[in-house]
Amino acid sequence: MKNVMRTVFVVLFLSSGVIFALAETVAEKSSLPDISIEGILFDENNPMVVINGRTLRIGDNIEGAEIVEITENGVKFDFQGNFYTKTLNVGKPGPVIRKQESFFEKVKKSLSKFFTKEKSPTEQINASKVSRFQRHKELAYRYSRDAQKRSRSDPVGAAALYGKAHREAQMAYKAVPGKGKYADIERKKMFNLANDCLEQQEACQRLMR
Repeated sequence: MKNVMRTVFVVLFLSSGVIFALAETVAEKSSLPDISIEGILFDENNPMVVINGRTLRIGDNIEGAEIVEITENGVKFDFQGNFYTKTLNVGKPGPVIRKQESFFEKVKKSLSKFFTKEKSPTEQINASKVSRFQRHKELAYRYSRDAQKRSRSDPVGAAALYGKAHREAQMAYKAVPGKGKYADIERKKMFNLANDCLEQQEACQRLMR
């Protein structure tokens, strides 16, 4: 839309009685062109707006007006050095469409919620039992392996390690969590390990005599 021109007359009354009429043509401030916001695709990094059937971004021009800002509620324009803001409530409001999350963003959010989910008292107890069982089991196997390496060169040290492995295997046997086939298998393993370690400890003690 072009500027509207109008003529302004300035009348001067002089003391001599002479009247001067000066005419000046000035440009009136133009209003924003007819712009219809049909919808906003809002994304903080790359917002877009649909105006008069065109998809535009910040910096684009339409009807001589430059888009300088896009928000969830409307659009700010720079038209002939003046700023205008049009919201979705003006005229026919269009939909505000937020950018859809990608598949990886959805997975990341789901995993974040899963790991930060507060556990119930029952879940906390079960997790504690599993942790305690694993700790005793790992120590029992570690002491048993170390004892085997030292059984001939250092029967005294080996006997002490077998004793520790025996105690840890017994603790693991008592700490096996839950019931069922898996629990029965783990209890049997720890029972056999405890007996083996006790027998090896006694064998090392016989070598010491």
